[in-house]
Amino acid sequence: ELTRHVVTRWYRAPEVILLQQTRKHIAAVDMWSAGCIFYELLQMSHKCCPDLEKRGPLFPGDSSFPLSPYRFEKEEQLRNNKNFGENYASRYDQLRVIFAIVGSPTKEEIKKITDHKARYYLYELPHHEGIPWEELIPKTNPLAVDLISKMLAFDVEKRMTVDQAIEHPYFERIREPLLEK
Repeated sequence: ELTRHVVTRWYRAPEVILLQQTRKHIAAVDMWSAGCIFYELLQMSHKCCPDLEKRGPLFPGDSSFPLSPYRFEKEEQLRNNKNFGENYASRYDQLRVIFAIVGSPTKEEIKKITDHKARYYLYELPHHEGIPWEELIPKTNPLAVDLISKMLAFDVEKRMTVDQAIEHPYFERIREPLLEK
């Protein structure tokens, strides 16, 4: 069985937060973390983020449901409170922070979550449209914007794989395929 509480919170993939990670999708967890780091690297460009004070992690949450139980109401209140997601004390819950940036998952994506408590929690969270990547990382190469958007897809089935990332046009000018064998 996989360890459940892994990865530094700010780089933790949604499926890990929701305790839905599987061996089949271990690489997708790493791809999410790499996407978070890629964002921070893109911010180092003065044209992308000239204000040093604004540079930092993409998803600086302070807790993760259900991994931070002391931050949440009792399970009974979760089941009985129709507005639990809206009333949860921390607006810096890791999933809230993620969804504020990338947008809330679709109903179809939420239906794929196997744990009923996690599904319920997702349905109850406020809906977010997300922020366009072009606003988050302005004046950035459009290929970088495309790459990061695919690295940080909520659905592990839609998230870019390592092989797809290596083949992405963003890396075309620096790749040396002969050295990759």
